[in-house]
Amino acid sequence: MTQEKDNGETTGYRTFWSYVTPAALAEGIPDQEKLTEGITQFFADLVGHQLDPIAQTFASDTVGVVSRFFKELAEADPDEIFGNDADESPTVFAAMLDFFTKDDWSFLRIQGEPALRLAFEGQNGSWNCYARAREEARQMVFYSLCPFTAPEDKRAAVAEFLTRANYGMVLGNFELDFDDGEIRYKTSTVLEAGGQRGGEAEGVIREIVYTNVMIMNEYLPGIQAVLDEDVSPEQAIHLVEAKEASPTVI
Repeated sequence: MTQEKDNGETTGYRTFWSYVTPAALAEGIPDQEKLTEGITQFFADLVGHQLDPIAQTFASDTVGVVSRFFKELAEADPDEIFGNDADESPTVFAAMLDFFTKDDWSFLRIQGEPALRLAFEGQNGSWNCYARAREEARQMVFYSLCPFTAPEDKRAAVAEFLTRANYGMVLGNFELDFDDGEIRYKTSTVLEAGGQRGGEAEGVIREIVYTNVMIMNEYLPGIQAVLDEDVSPEQAIHLVEAKEASPTVI
């Protein structure tokens, strides 16, 4: 390297990295003999003559320190040195809490689980909802639980209705538990680590929540018709989807 003096003259000098090159270090833990030779020569050039025994001892000690540093550096986890951006992302559960709090939902935290219980009232009925965080997959799942359960003798008809309803669904799907007759609608999304933050994560959560409750509200009359009236699943679907397609008269 060169440096300009006050009188305009330039002088050259060599840094430590001229003796122990970064290229050599990049290959892994540096060779002890080469490292010793480089550091000894560096100090000799620095003082302008061969090192006396005391200086040689100092140089040897320096070799030990530098060797340990590069050994530890080579064995270290890069995330511990440079940090891991994913760790800075909020948890899925924290993002859920933030959304429902800001959106003014009433909810209860389910003890011991990363889940919330909520209530929703639509034009066609009221029902409970559940939001669950799956942290390992960074996934949020949202459920609307139908306020009606299907008795055993109606489960086949309800299953047909829900299968017809699911056909063509873009976001989410209906589910039926054949053991107890529970009916629910499920939507889910992945909140990518470091990718969706603040308003962006809020928008993603809003989409799966409100799409979910709107679909449950829309199909609730059809489910009720299959359960309580002498209406076939096919007729019930036509009634729901025909109403959906009807133009609004102002």
